[in-house]
Amino acid sequence: MTRDEVVALLHLRLNRTDLEAKIISEMVFVQSFQLEGTGAFLPWFLESEMANANAGEGEERVLLPDDFLGEIEEQSLWLYDATNEDAPYTELHKSAYDRLILRHQISGTPREYALAGDYILLRPIPDATYNLRMRYYAADASLATENIENKWLKHAADWLMAEVGAKIAATHIRNLPLAEEFKQDAAIARQRVYTKHEARKHTNRTYGMGED
Repeated sequence: MTRDEVVALLHLRLNRTDLEAKIISEMVFVQSFQLEGTGAFLPWFLESEMANANAGEGEERVLLPDDFLGEIEEQSLWLYDATNEDAPYTELHKSAYDRLILRHQISGTPREYALAGDYILLRPIPDATYNLRMRYYAADASLATENIENKWLKHAADWLMAEVGAKIAATHIRNLPLAEEFKQDAAIARQRVYTKHEARKHTNRTYGMGED
């Protein structure tokens, strides 16, 4: 669904026709702060890849992508060497920031990292230029200015629409019973997305003893 199709459907469910600007504003807010901002559950369709980041010689910090929301569970940060055809990827282990600083005082090939604010901190400090690869959760395209179908509207339009409907009903038209109905719809939609997220994560995986 496109943004304007969601606006039209919400108008029908709210029995109003004059709320377009408010609906769009709430859509932007809900997506940025409620669905993406809490970090409590980020679904599969927000997964992206940092493929062309370089850590130069002597550069211990690498800026995270502007759209970075969080790391993906069970994923890692990798050094990538395209010239090594047999084993191009070297996994870096994540550590606590303070421990990382104290443990590595010299330069060399990075073996560990920590996240510090908007940066990746590498240790040892790179002694050459290294290419980094990482999969991460990325913020989706905003619905503020264009009538588009972003990833939220492609995969979870029911969830986003219900959350926005609850905001509009409670805040803008002061219909609390209707707001509660939207909240119930949001809970059902969120569970649908979560179930699909978990199914994608586990389908066709082979587990050893003790793994979840």
